[in-house]
Amino acid sequence: MILDIVSPITPITPITPKPPQNDSKTTPKCLKITPKQRFLLYETTLKYIQKIKNWNSYLLKSVRDNQSLFEEKQ
Repeated sequence: MILDIVSPITPITPITPKPPQNDSKTTPKCLKITPKQRFLLYETTLKYIQKIKNWNSYLLKSVRDNQSLFEEKQ
């Protein structure tokens, strides 16, 4: 006895996440930055970049010094 089982073939569709629904009351339409705020942000960013560069050069120098000390001991 042969049983023919016919099942409908449904294509597998990937589940795509939906973007979050923005509530206009809580989310501003656009972020407005005044020219003064933009300038202050720019200045602060440059200041921190300079601090990072200084710190980086200090670390490189200390690594080189330690390396030379280590090489002298050997």
